[in-house]
Amino acid sequence: MNSRHLLLITNYRPDAQWSMLQFSDLVQAAAENGGWRVTRLEPPARFGRGRNTTRGMGKYFGYLDKYMSAPQLFREAYRRALTEGDPPALVHITDHSNAIYSSCFGSTPILVTCHDLIAVRRALGEFAVDRPSASGRMQQKWILNSLRRADHAAFDSSASRDDFLRLTGSRPRSTAVIFPCLAQSLAPVSSGEARDRLHSAGINVRGPFILHHGNASWYKNREQVISVFLELRKHHPDIELVCSGAPLTAGQRRKLASVSNVFHEPGTVSAEILAALYSRATVFFFPSWVEGFGWPLVEAQACGCPVVASNAGSLAEVLGDSALLAPPDDTSAFKAHAEAVLTRPAVGAALRARGFRNIERFTRDQMAGDYLRLYDVIAPDMAERRQEKSLVAAG
Repeated sequence: MNSRHLLLITNYRPDAQWSMLQFSDLVQAAAENGGWRVTRLEPPARFGRGRNTTRGMGKYFGYLDKYMSAPQLFREAYRRALTEGDPPALVHITDHSNAIYSSCFGSTPILVTCHDLIAVRRALGEFAVDRPSASGRMQQKWILNSLRRADHAAFDSSASRDDFLRLTGSRPRSTAVIFPCLAQSLAPVSSGEARDRLHSAGINVRGPFILHHGNASWYKNREQVISVFLELRKHHPDIELVCSGAPLTAGQRRKLASVSNVFHEPGTVSAEILAALYSRATVFFFPSWVEGFGWPLVEAQACGCPVVASNAGSLAEVLGDSALLAPPDDTSAFKAHAEAVLTRPAVGAALRARGFRNIERFTRDQMAGDYLRLYDVIAPDMAERRQEKSLVAAG
């Protein structure tokens, strides 16, 4: 059997956490290309199949799958590997929210990738928003306690690592900051092609526009997107707004009622349409209260779109001097930054150039190499065996 056997623990599919599933795909490809044989395990979709498992009763059916069926499945897979003489050298849990499964794999070294601890911090009352329900707080406490027992941890940013060390009070045997790469292959689209793609998708923007893309979580700070847009409209009546991704709330739409003719909400879009939006937008605006990394930022930069963003969480670390930054509550500063891009072509050109340089830090090869090197640190005997084989082949 291949001694470089990796168990990859991924997310529950009915929860539709597509970015986490994409991340797992990238890690699996990196491991397999690096000579590891990967067994991929995910919680079974039995009780939650065909249901919305993120709310209502569907959430509790999902809990049956994730917290009752999954541990049994994982223990059985682990015992089977041992019985067949194919023990894993390493278990990689690709999302920290699944750290609760770490007890299923005996004494095998376990690596947990921690993307962010926003949900844990919210449950602890660290943000000025409502805390989750009692069951939600209990779930996040369970996750945090599981993270305290992590042998090895990787992080999307130094900000996430700092939160982990502060909240867990633990010191894993090894830690590493490994920036994720672009999950989708995005590149600049010519002006004419972008216009045609958007028109075919029913996104009929006529003039310059601000783009915001992301989910509907509170920390995305969409109220700030709306406030800045309405302020800009006072002096730039031709500016439009596109909010793609998750839909806005009814309250957010009411704030835009007076400018509904220049507001566009295409919802979830394909990679082809997203690349056209990034390429066609005058500025990409991302004023999050906190982030663990911020994929849309580097997606926008990959397509040559100037970025205005907050400096909170990981964002200053991820962007450096490649974007115009401001505190997430500073409407005036954001307005000034966006106006600079709108009115001074040299500013936009400089941000585009810096953005292209910045994304060179987030390539698939870089992420793959960083994880493979970490695997070898965690399972050094595997690295030694590989070296021995290389010496034999060379001799």
